[in-house]
Amino acid sequence: MKMGIDTCIANLRDFGVGVEHSFKIPGETVDHGSGEVTGNGVLWRNAGGETRGEFAIYKSPNLVVTVRPKPSGAVLCMAAFSAPKLANNGNGGNYTPAGQKDLEAAFKALEINLKAIGVKANVQTATLARLDATKNIETEESYSSYLPMLASLPCRLKDKWYYGSSLLLKNSQQEINIYDKLAEMVAKKHNIAGLPTTLRFEQRFKTGAKVKSYLGMTYVEDLLDNLDHVANRYKDSMESNIFKLDTFEFESTSKQQFVDELTIFKGSGRFGVSNYLELCGYRGISNSEDAFLEAVAEVYDNRATYYNAKKKLHALKMQAMSLETPVKNRKTSSQLYEELKKKVLS
Repeated sequence: MKMGIDTCIANLRDFGVGVEHSFKIPGETVDHGSGEVTGNGVLWRNAGGETRGEFAIYKSPNLVVTVRPKPSGAVLCMAAFSAPKLANNGNGGNYTPAGQKDLEAAFKALEINLKAIGVKANVQTATLARLDATKNIETEESYSSYLPMLASLPCRLKDKWYYGSSLLLKNSQQEINIYDKLAEMVAKKHNIAGLPTTLRFEQRFKTGAKVKSYLGMTYVEDLLDNLDHVANRYKDSMESNIFKLDTFEFESTSKQQFVDELTIFKGSGRFGVSNYLELCGYRGISNSEDAFLEAVAEVYDNRATYYNAKKKLHALKMQAMSLETPVKNRKTSSQLYEELKKKVLS
């Protein structure tokens, strides 16, 4: 499957809101003498007068539009949507990211929806405030088979988080999320009948500044004219951030890296070490057992936690040793890496 677009946020410039509209203004204050709505700033002006408030919002299953005044006096009107869902009016969800045809349909649908809720704006000249470029990878193994390998890869995005069936790599302006797409759909009560095992590799450009600096794009019309360029830059990002190794091997991990990662897991409560070990598996720690145990002692400073971690690590080691006997069709980490690298970068 080719790369496509999922989430998009567009900043609608030079917009107008009619007298009849579908916005809600939470916490609005009404002067019961005049009937005037007052608030922290001017949201819009029209033939009906001036509308004030902290913000206004319209929300539907396929589209969220917010209007928010800034201290400078400017007013932002932001439209957030999933391109495949908006293009198909929610039918089929967002399993298949939007290619050129669906992307054009999504922005056409945005124009229609905006008009229906009372907003007038030129969508083509709206600026891109966020863009998620994504690709579905049909895998030969389950998500859990790839996770220890993926979690140990060196990455330029140093902030690393684990959320159940997803691995999130990020900084303040961008994220790469690698997750089990079917698990996400099940959690949202979507039908997955007939769908193959799927890992999604999603590159999220979270600010307009990042969209401009990395993709060289500012406006919606730039995106519609240059989707192939986005695909090329997506490939560059995946290669430089995740798949820069020629071949994969588990390398020794430093004590400090264990300390940093265990500190994150400590926030999940008393089962933090167990959760960490279940994520990494024995292969992810096998070359650095002593460093791992030293890190546990430093982060938790608790004898019981230390000995429980040592016991758990030993159990995982025994389990791993029991799997040393060759199993038909069982892939090595290097083979799993090569599989994903080939599919993501193709």
